[in-house]
Amino acid sequence: MSEQDSTVKRTMLIIGISLVVFMLISVTIANLLARADKHANPEKDARVQAEIEANIKPVGEVSVGAAPVAAPTAAAADPVTTFQSVCIACHGTGVMGAPKLGDKVAWKPRIAKGKATLYKHAIHGFNNMPAKGGRGDLSDETIHAVVDYMVSKGK
Repeated sequence: MSEQDSTVKRTMLIIGISLVVFMLISVTIANLLARADKHANPEKDARVQAEIEANIKPVGEVSVGAAPVAAPTAAAADPVTTFQSVCIACHGTGVMGAPKLGDKVAWKPRIAKGKATLYKHAIHGFNNMPAKGGRGDLSDETIHAVVDYMVSKGK
């Protein structure tokens, strides 16, 4: 054998042994990491548990019980205040055909139908008007008072 062949064999042997050593070290490190994961208990780690709970927390709740009813306020009992806070959005501007407060021409045919009809439409809704002006928390008595106020301005 020539000296050159001998050098090539030695180099190949060194490379082969290096690869085997590298593989053994890699397998040993992988086994150590796998054992460490088995011994780690994320359920006992408060930070991990808090993160898991934050990720699976519901974004809303469903309630099947009765809806809470807001207690009537002094403003809701006063028809002028109620009109100014609820009804004026449509009846102050005439939006979607709502008769404006004080417009005698627009109110005349409505008043002719009688207060019972006006009360019914105000409480249950009519055409574009939502029931109770969109404020379901208002009492029927408050709605009656507001209708009476609006009718008084439309006569």
